[in-house]
Amino acid sequence: ERQQVRRHVVREVQGHEGQARPQSLVRPGPDLWPTVVLSNHDQPRHASRLADSVGARGPARDAIARAAAVLMLTVRGTPFLYYGEELGMGDVAVPPEESIDAPASRVAPDFPWWDRSQSRTPMPWTGGSGGGFTTGTPWLRLGQDVEERNVAVQASDPSSVLNTYRRLLATRAELPSIQDGSLALVATSDPDVLAFRRRGSGLEVLVLVGFADRDHRVGVPRPRDGGGWRPLVGTHGDLPDRLVHGSTITLRPYEGIVAVRA
Repeated sequence: ERQQVRRHVVREVQGHEGQARPQSLVRPGPDLWPTVVLSNHDQPRHASRLADSVGARGPARDAIARAAAVLMLTVRGTPFLYYGEELGMGDVAVPPEESIDAPASRVAPDFPWWDRSQSRTPMPWTGGSGGGFTTGTPWLRLGQDVEERNVAVQASDPSSVLNTYRRLLATRAELPSIQDGSLALVATSDPDVLAFRRRGSGLEVLVLVGFADRDHRVGVPRPRDGGGWRPLVGTHGDLPDRLVHGSTITLRPYEGIVAVRA
């Protein structure tokens, strides 16, 4: 699936050459502005979907959610966040008798259906039986990880998925080129690394994201106007002071970095 994410970004930049498509669909391009969505109420949540695609568990699961946040909040377009993804919320196994998705009750060999209740469970604000969402009985059960995956716990952890989203959103608000700029891919020798530039009304921005559970060595490209890059935010707590053109940076597993021309 990490290759599918990479291909999606490539298509947004280059268009859908050679592919048949309905007349109602418009080819992406510099004069059109896309929406950016990774999760919604009709599909598996991306924190589960991406982690399950590579068998990730434990800390690696949240590392993937943080890397996805870097991608979503820096590619060209307007991001739409589905509630709970800022916590790395995943799908919740909902028994059939508790499901509120009517078509799920009619699943049969000739009618496959994914129970959408699994991605529609309440937002956990605190731990406890109601997750700070209600003192009563919620319409769907909360996940088994409600005691550690909730707003109160993650707000106090600088390395949490929630605080990663907060740092990325603050950085996005300060960088006009992410808000209005073009996107150009940067070639890398590693197929599991996505690198791109954003050029707009502000300073040029470089984004690097690794999509595998291993280190990635990436060559640092030259900014258009010369100089180097100053990392501003990333998925890991520590960042290099500077990225120098012609040097190599080692991205850790599922690491993402956003840098601005220095």
